[in-house]
Amino acid sequence: MNIASQINEVLRHVEFDDERNVITLTQTFPTTPDDLWDACTNPDRLARWFEPLTGDLRRGGRYRLLDSGTVGTIETCEA
Repeated sequence: MNIASQINEVLRHVEFDDERNVITLTQTFPTTPDDLWDACTNPDRLARWFEPLTGDLRRGGRYRLLDSGTVGTIETCEA
């Protein structure tokens, strides 16, 4: 799959309020649940499809995206 096709497969939902911004990305992948969970919680794998980051990748953990400088807190983290 080329990058343009990949981008078009992602569903995006953005919510804004006075306290925070929430961005949800949804996509279907042909994989196992365990492999998908690893792709979403393993910093090396996240860097391959999202952006390099540092931080504590668990509920309540803080993270920093290295390319954009975005920082945040993980509010939900369930396999």
